[in-house]
Amino acid sequence: MYGTFWNTVYVALHYAFAVLVLFVWMPKRMFGLPEGPERGMAAFTRVVFFYIVLAYGLVLTKLFEVMAILAVILLYASRRYLRKTAASARNNLFTMIGLTFYELLDLGIRWKKAAKTLLKKNTASLRASFTQRSPGDWLFAACFAAVFLCAGYVRLKYAVLEAAPSMSDGYVTLAWMKYIEQRVLFHDGIYPEGFHMILAYLHKFAAVDQIYILNWTGPLVGVMITFSAYWTTARFTNNRWAGLVAAVAYGVGGTSLQGADWERQAATNSQEFALIFLFPSLYFFAKYIAEGKRDDLLTGGAGLSIQGFVHTLVFAYGGMSLAVAMFVGLVMRARPFLKRLWPMTITGVVSIVCAVVPFGIGKLLGREVHGSSENFLLEKTQVSPPDLRLWDELALAGLAVLVLGWLLRRKPFREKIPDLVAILFIAASFVMYEWAPSVTQSMVLASRVNIFWGLTIPVALGMGVHCLFLWVKWNPVRATLQGTAAGVLFSYCFVTTQFAAIHPYKMEWNAGVEQYLKISSEFRPHTWTIVSQSEGYSEVLGNGYHVYLADFLKNYDPSLPPITHVGWTEPDPNLSPDIFVYHEKQVFEVSKTNGIYTLLEKGYASRKEENQEFEAWLAKYTAANGKPDVYYEDQHLIIYRFHKAETEEEKQQKVWGKTEE
Repeated sequence: MYGTFWNTVYVALHYAFAVLVLFVWMPKRMFGLPEGPERGMAAFTRVVFFYIVLAYGLVLTKLFEVMAILAVILLYASRRYLRKTAASARNNLFTMIGLTFYELLDLGIRWKKAAKTLLKKNTASLRASFTQRSPGDWLFAACFAAVFLCAGYVRLKYAVLEAAPSMSDGYVTLAWMKYIEQRVLFHDGIYPEGFHMILAYLHKFAAVDQIYILNWTGPLVGVMITFSAYWTTARFTNNRWAGLVAAVAYGVGGTSLQGADWERQAATNSQEFALIFLFPSLYFFAKYIAEGKRDDLLTGGAGLSIQGFVHTLVFAYGGMSLAVAMFVGLVMRARPFLKRLWPMTITGVVSIVCAVVPFGIGKLLGREVHGSSENFLLEKTQVSPPDLRLWDELALAGLAVLVLGWLLRRKPFREKIPDLVAILFIAASFVMYEWAPSVTQSMVLASRVNIFWGLTIPVALGMGVHCLFLWVKWNPVRATLQGTAAGVLFSYCFVTTQFAAIHPYKMEWNAGVEQYLKISSEFRPHTWTIVSQSEGYSEVLGNGYHVYLADFLKNYDPSLPPITHVGWTEPDPNLSPDIFVYHEKQVFEVSKTNGIYTLLEKGYASRKEENQEFEAWLAKYTAANGKPDVYYEDQHLIIYRFHKAETEEEKQQKVWGKTEE
């Protein structure tokens, strides 16, 4: 079953393999980035950008398969050996491969000795790394692990235990991921599909059902945003404890920080994936305007372009990071800074192209803009400026301390440029949060800027704590005070949230999804059909066939031989041999306090009628053909299995295909 221990271990191992291959092993061989604390984030950002661009190319050319993906990655990783001037490098590579082969051959003969030597070497290296750590390092490692374990727990618990996808958007995300795997772009209308492409990559390399990829990735993205807040704050301040304060605030801040949007941290949505790259892009742009290193600009541009590929609103917000960095360079007026504005302008243009090109591709394919998204962008509402909460006041206090520290610190002005970029971005974010929705009366801003400000608060708080204790000159004492601040914040979050796991609303019974997984594992692909409501369509897509219950009742006559179409005399040859009909004894409904209940209420009434009609249909079927097998039953749901006997002709067609007439 879905949430059992060994099944979870099995899925976790497969998922970890996909993540390690795609986002750890591949980037190391694809990008020759210099060593340093930024290397990991830079490689991750660049490889995600590369994967999205590659996916668009492979989906358009109908080549989106593992072998094609690996071939292109291998070609890109070996690009430096393919140049005309790289003859020496190629010779060295072939020599190294030959030596490695013979060395492995030799080790194969003496494998016990080789294994013993390797183990001894690794043990010595591990012992040395442990003994070189100070007590402060171990304390920080323990605190870091505690924070991220808690952040992972509150997000992942129900994703691991419950099979049903979280929130209504989950089914759209699931279907669009599957359409990408089927090499179809913008099936339901033009919408940025970068995130769905990353999900498709994970599925291809993890080789587990897409339900697991959907359910697990969203919560892990929430943990990645927490790490993004930690990493950005730590890099701006060069202080890991300041980063930990930011991680505590975002990782376990709960509804007191993010309100009702806290639920999204355990769901799988494009917006949250784009948020991973928001603040790292700001950092790389700030670092570029201060130091002028090309690698920083390329990485920042890749992060901004990813936001454009994934979520338009986050991209617009992320564009502010580039604009703020360019504004600081313009204010400096010095020639080196002014010269950096032109490459940044080109980077901005390229990122806009990346955001717009998918829409152009969609138009060329004859698609229209996704209807509900377009309506949401244009919708208006009446909204007033929000009242300040404790978190807002803490962030503003952190910003004030940051500004004061920036003014009083005796450092060359050029070294304080990154901090100035961060200050201006935090201030602009607060202005957006406080006044943009009320001025524009835009529904999309009213419902989204609080999420962006909710990510900005932890960064402001962490940087403020860093500046607050800068006056303490002795590092151990300063680290103790900052660690205490993180501990106090952690305790506050525990008191206010109890670290209760996020339990997003569902759209169907968990048992229904678990039985889909059982059916798909017991029966060969495309040999079975599930008859259910709309949620089943996304789950079954690509693995089996799906029929809506209303269509089943309308099209199939229960008084005729099993699964015979109305007006026909023989069973429907277009249906698979095994048909599983989901009959809800009690129709699943979201809570009436949920904002979407009013949108679904009419549909729930229709579902109740359809299930009543199915009971009458089943009675007629039983009278004519006997009672079908019960595949599964509980207090809410019963699944009937109808088996349609195949004719000899149908069996031959399965083996040899249909003959041309």
